[in-house]
Amino acid sequence: MAMETALLNCSVEEVIQLLKGLLKKQGYEIKAIDLDETIVLAYRDGKWFSQKQTVLFEISTLDDAHTRVDVTAMIEGNEKSKEAEEVLEEKMVTSLYQFRA
Repeated sequence: MAMETALLNCSVEEVIQLLKGLLKKQGYEIKAIDLDETIVLAYRDGKWFSQKQTVLFEISTLDDAHTRVDVTAMIEGNEKSKEAEEVLEEKMVTSLYQFRA
């Protein structure tokens, strides 16, 4: 399973709020937020021609003002899921940077 990483100039709490807004805007539902493990798990049901997508965000503190977000995507029922998952991870990282700006 591949993974993409985003480095953000904000706290873990700010990242979680950022993810809540971004995921809602993109039509994802948050399945779980674990503050002890600092993870956010979100999914979007497949409709018509799309498959169910699950995205895991693992958040790590680098210092007081910098946070690392590792993004792992899983797409069900896609023969080329590895490539599609990598594209989804890249899109999520790009969206994080754009939504933060």
